[in-house]
Amino acid sequence: MSENLNPNQYNEAVKAIYDEALQAATDLLKEKGEKCFIAFSDWECETSAYYDNGDCSVSIFGIGINEAGKLCVSAVVDNIGYGHGPDDFPQAWTEATKLKSDCFPNLYCFVAENIDKTISKEEADEITKEYWDDEE
Repeated sequence: MSENLNPNQYNEAVKAIYDEALQAATDLLKEKGEKCFIAFSDWECETSAYYDNGDCSVSIFGIGINEAGKLCVSAVVDNIGYGHGPDDFPQAWTEATKLKSDCFPNLYCFVAENIDKTISKEEADEITKEYWDDEE
């Protein structure tokens, strides 16, 4: 193999883009201070991602910044009955890095499209409670 050939160059480039999207979404929400959450109670806006090594599809209805300054999501399992149930994703704010990284550009899009709809964590917790109570 040629010394100048990098077989991982495209994988590295894609990973860098995913990491950049995650950081950009985090930065946008951090700029909002105490109102650094976005959550919807009527599925008017959501995005999808994969969890559990890409095997479990989830619908994200909330996103925010946790106490550690990390991007976190609130989601429910999609397609219940296809091998996954509501208990396959935590009913808690979960760090976005638990999702497959190829969803990070979608998370950025979700944040950027809804940045004018930020709310406090307390308000977001009320919305997530409604979703999770419905799942029981």
